[in-house]
Amino acid sequence: MLLAVLCSLFHLTLMFRVWRAWHNYVPVRSVSQAKVSIVIAARNEAENIEACLAHVFSNLYAPGYEVIVVDDRSEDESPALLRQLASQYPNLQVIRIDTLPQGMPPKKHALTVGIGVASSEILLFTDADCRVPSDWVVRMASSFEADTEVVLGSGPYHAGHGVLNRLIRYETLHTAFWFLGRAKMGNPYMALGRNLAYRKSFFERVGGFASGIESLSGDDDLLVNHHAVGSRTRVVMDVLVYSEPKRSWKAWYRQKLRHLQAGKWYRSGSMRYSSMALLSWIGVWLATFANPTLAGFGVLAVFLLIRGGMLHIAGRKERKVSNIFVILPLIDCLLLLYHVFVIPVAGLIRNPKWN
Repeated sequence: MLLAVLCSLFHLTLMFRVWRAWHNYVPVRSVSQAKVSIVIAARNEAENIEACLAHVFSNLYAPGYEVIVVDDRSEDESPALLRQLASQYPNLQVIRIDTLPQGMPPKKHALTVGIGVASSEILLFTDADCRVPSDWVVRMASSFEADTEVVLGSGPYHAGHGVLNRLIRYETLHTAFWFLGRAKMGNPYMALGRNLAYRKSFFERVGGFASGIESLSGDDDLLVNHHAVGSRTRVVMDVLVYSEPKRSWKAWYRQKLRHLQAGKWYRSGSMRYSSMALLSWIGVWLATFANPTLAGFGVLAVFLLIRGGMLHIAGRKERKVSNIFVILPLIDCLLLLYHVFVIPVAGLIRNPKWN
């Protein structure tokens, strides 16, 4: 029980430092006067792209913005649909890619092409299967100050039924809690490409995606992990870009294996804090079940109550977040097993595919 207590105290202390960054967050109130470019890489997204662009163009932003959709070798109805949408939206530019340079990960190549033709210094990014809110452009663009290079945002999933849906949303909230909180503390180490912004000059200065070219995924993660500086990185914690979660365990597992590929290329120092948090979290559960006593389970219950409370408060802007915590012990245990088993497996996969 003593080990469980010590691990609990250590983990909750780390969490509290991050939670305090969330608690002290002040939304941006100013309004940017800079034109922006929105870049969306899309492959076989005929089912999603029209709704995605409808949400993007619902944004009212006085300085104006252009939207660049890079159609990356789509084989569905995307090309015809994008031609139709380009006639509907005057500030939509569609770039078609028919070939992929050897050795270049497809999404990194698509984004590089889109960034290359962007006319604005400030670049906003989302994915074709996402739905941005109507204040997304103004809030993200207004987060740039004179010395700001990167702006990070959150991307939760829509609420649904079942354990898988709650696990996906809990894992996404858990991830956002750590990476946004630590960025607010001055230590940015990852990003979500569906809600991200950075300066074109920053992208060009660091050599684009060159430092993470070995990884199929991680166009967002590795750029931030390798090059973002805490004093020049800002976070937007309350502007949420939603997307649809996977509906089967198999599809979710494949998605995670692909996304987690970038983790092996992270800077080792950037993950020290996260590693300590993970090990202490594992320690609480292991110590409890290695010597199961009533007092031990009491420690675990208090630990989950405090841990869950901080996560719940951080995610209170998310729709229907409360229904995740109804089964908190099960969800927290499943997420821990995901970290212990799925993430190491992802490190062994060599050839994931981008849909």
